[in-house]
Amino acid sequence: MSWAQPFIDSILDRVDPNTNPYDTFLPLLYAVFYPATSSHFDLQLWILLGVFVASALVVIAGLVLRMMQGRFWLVHRIQNTLLMPNASVCYGLFALIYIALGLLQIVNAVRISGGPENPYPRYYLVLQGIWPMFLWLGMYTELWATLCTLAYRRYGFHETTSRWKIILAQVLPLMVPIVALAPQLGLFLMANNVFNTALNQDDTIVQDFKLWQKEWTVDKGLDLGNLQIVIPTGQQLADSFITFSWYSRCGFYFATAILITSVIVYGVTVFFEVSHLKEQAKEFRGQAPLKDDARISGPLTAGSSDLEQQLDCEWFSGVGRQAQLLEFVASNRTWTAVLISVMLLENAGLSLWYALTPATFPTDGVQFQAIILVSCYCNGVLQALVSLLILFRSIDGGHHTTRQLKKVFPFLPFPPPVGLQGGTTTVFSHHVDFNANIPQTPMIQVDLRPDEKTDW
Repeated sequence: MSWAQPFIDSILDRVDPNTNPYDTFLPLLYAVFYPATSSHFDLQLWILLGVFVASALVVIAGLVLRMMQGRFWLVHRIQNTLLMPNASVCYGLFALIYIALGLLQIVNAVRISGGPENPYPRYYLVLQGIWPMFLWLGMYTELWATLCTLAYRRYGFHETTSRWKIILAQVLPLMVPIVALAPQLGLFLMANNVFNTALNQDDTIVQDFKLWQKEWTVDKGLDLGNLQIVIPTGQQLADSFITFSWYSRCGFYFATAILITSVIVYGVTVFFEVSHLKEQAKEFRGQAPLKDDARISGPLTAGSSDLEQQLDCEWFSGVGRQAQLLEFVASNRTWTAVLISVMLLENAGLSLWYALTPATFPTDGVQFQAIILVSCYCNGVLQALVSLLILFRSIDGGHHTTRQLKKVFPFLPFPPPVGLQGGTTTVFSHHVDFNANIPQTPMIQVDLRPDEKTDW
């Protein structure tokens, strides 16, 4: 405890012999864990609570719409090899968990700012550490689905693919989250256990001081014997404080590295996918001027059914609409990736701030408020925007309601009409089906087997 002697001396110097010394000691003990906050801190948190609720409603709307369209599935196996996640649905589910934890973080921050009357929840530190993990998992489903389409176009997989390739293709996507998140979770769980131990030790000292505070009289003064009683517990508290700080800082260092690496990989992957979508849109634009006599080379030969003849004709007359759809997908994916990357980088910055900041006494109230407000403002607003972009993936631009909304909100990136004739379709039942015998590489996140529905 030699390192703490100057600090102890400075506290004792503050004690007035004619006043109750425990009135001085107790606020200092409270300050070990409970930061001082501004008067408007709680008000801002309740405003942010409304932002998170609005974001959750948008996510739920998108999930309900996909369920009504029959596209609410999580993972599908392509050619008995690749596991393709439904990026929009999986991201929406992880976003709901992320928002729910954000709401819990806000409620906890309000409680903690109220002082020791509202004790820390036992899960506080581990919740603080794992909160960004669900944002990362949402991003990973987008990355996973994009890598599946890139791998299929580059290598192709068939029913005769070797067993080792099948095992690798199905196990590797599931192992990445374990490798990325398990070490963080372990570090934060250990930090949380030590943090709870430190809280108990601090509470033990507080209860002793409260007892002595009631028994104090001017004649007694400061009983050094009482201080000797709490010195061993105080030393244990200091050791626990240093230990949980070390575990949490290691966890935040690891989280920072994972988040930054993920942003780089995600950005490069989305760049290649968006470039492919734009190239396909350009190819469709180039086919638009073809004359009727060129339609003999259409993807479906005239023949067995009226539907095939209609699709054969529409392949050329509707290339402009298909190009618009691909351009919308490329734009939607780009903006979604940009917003998600900003959220990941923002969380990486906050994690790095935690990691670089040593444990301080008293708890830094400025850092506590800044991190909570910045993370909630940025994550709440950006998550709402991402949820809105993903919701647009489920909307048919040709529906009457969508057309009216475009007039009211012309600045929003609504999808184009995707009906065969470019006309009105039902937003709930419309679904695009690409038959497997169309000789095109997968344009979006497409289930490439016959008789299966596509999704993106």
